Amino acid sequence: MYTDEKNFQLRREERLGGASEEFGRTFTGKAKGSVRSALSGEGMRQRADAAQRKAKPGEKMTQKEIIILQWASSHPPAARMLRAEADRERRFYGGRRAMRRSSAAFIVVLSLVLGAGCGAGGSSGGKEAGSGEKLQVAVTISVLQDLAEQVGGDRVEAFSIVPVGGSPETFQPSPRDAGRISEARVVFENGLGLDDWVEDLVESAGNEEQTVVELAEGLETLEDGEHQEAEREHGGEDEHEHAEGNPHLWLDVANAEHYVEKIRDTLVELDPDGAEGYEANAEEYLAKLEELDGYIKEKAEGILEERRKLVTFHNAFPYFAEAYGFELVGVVLENPEAEPGSREVAGVVRTIEEEEVPVVFTEPQFNTGLADTIAQEAGVEVRELYTDTLIEDGAANAYDAMMRTNIDRISEDLG
Repeated sequence: MYTDEKNFQLRREERLGGASEEFGRTFTGKAKGSVRSALSGEGMRQRADAAQRKAKPGEKMTQKEIIILQWASSHPPAARMLRAEADRERRFYGGRRAMRRSSAAFIVVLSLVLGAGCGAGGSSGGKEAGSGEKLQVAVTISVLQDLAEQVGGDRVEAFSIVPVGGSPETFQPSPRDAGRISEARVVFENGLGLDDWVEDLVESAGNEEQTVVELAEGLETLEDGEHQEAEREHGGEDEHEHAEGNPHLWLDVANAEHYVEKIRDTLVELDPDGAEGYEANAEEYLAKLEELDGYIKEKAEGILEERRKLVTFHNAFPYFAEAYGFELVGVVLENPEAEPGSREVAGVVRTIEEEEVPVVFTEPQFNTGLADTIAQEAGVEVRELYTDTLIEDGAANAYDAMMRTNIDRISEDLG
């Protein structure tokens, strides 16, 4: 909520100014010509002139706004984003007397430009696969991208907003991401606070025909872990704890199967012509996941029960532990957005020594320096597992590979 016009305009400039690299280059002084030279193409110029005539006397667009409109006229994702920006202007200034005059002109021109066949006139941004183009699918993390591709096959084109190797819990989306996500017909998010930043991206994208699906919805969740309960009993507090439960459901294969079924049902609804293929792909992949689940259980049962103790880098393993018979005894980084203090570090070292845990498990999306220090003090090894992100390497370039690598390494180190 914006409390005053100055704050609204500041946020508006931030959104427009960071919308893309093209915006950035334009706004840093490379477009110094007149309004006329800024408008490439007779049609665009005529539309702008017509809009200026319709605006009230004294209302005039800034040159920056005109450059934005020029870019939007040939770039549909930008056009959709700008329609959302115009809607924000209308909502904010509705009934206000002090509407900025250049803003009024901007809205008028925007409505004409977007209505002139530049790709924003009701386009969903992602067509059904039967139209000759692949169904555009956005997901928040690379793990979900793999699941969507397994079900969608050749009829979908999926992309992850958080890049491979990145963490959704520390990810900072940019307006450029809103441009990307605006092209998607459907957005799959995990939910439970892991990727709630996607809600602002979807709003900024302004694609009213877009479907957003929370894959964790309907699943039973777990709290963040017994170690956090112990911290609270001793006066500690975890600021990063997820109020609705731990979000890392997919580390229990049974929950990943639920995700696959939800993806299948969504794709069938959006692209009924591809229903047979989606259902066949899902059936085949679900059978593969059943085999994977059995493999993990067999490997876990091969570890002595008293040695099934995990110290992990961040608190991603409650569902894995419950499903496969492990105990979570320690977490290095309770809050991915803040380094622990010396007291917390000493507590993890003490837990490792008391529980006789031989290894600290890290994750590639986080700096391992802290884990290395703890492991050195406790005299144990460091090993990498995979949770929130896939990697390019074959050890975890797909969900199935990631889960097999995790249990193989745990088995080797604890068995």
